[in-house]
Amino acid sequence: MAASTWTGERASFSIGMPIPVYFLAISMPWAAVVVGCFGFTAPLVNAPIIGILTVRTPRALRPKVMTAVMTVASLAGPLGFVAASQALHVVSLHTLFLVIAASLSVASFVFAAVLLRGRGSPGPSVPEPAI
Repeated sequence: MAASTWTGERASFSIGMPIPVYFLAISMPWAAVVVGCFGFTAPLVNAPIIGILTVRTPRALRPKVMTAVMTVASLAGPLGFVAASQALHVVSLHTLFLVIAASLSVASFVFAAVLLRGRGSPGPSVPEPAI
């Protein structure tokens, strides 16, 4: 598979990841199914993000960058719960889900733009494995 095809597929997955969250803004009894779909698509995006961070970070900074990324990811869950609980005092649950889905969409478009930014330029040559 060509590198540009791989990059395009990952960009497509990152843009498509927030789509199931939009259904949470609609009043329906099967919201758990939508959350389950989101759970299945998240690894398709998270693994390439970690891979890109690992590959593009200089070797000397890699341990510090990965530690910072994992720390922020670990803190994001509890901080998100606090932010959501405060937001629910002001807006309805459906509005909150719509805002979350829109935020995820914006973030995924930014990630896709960064991912596709160097798509046309030749990357570093990868040595052939010894057989």
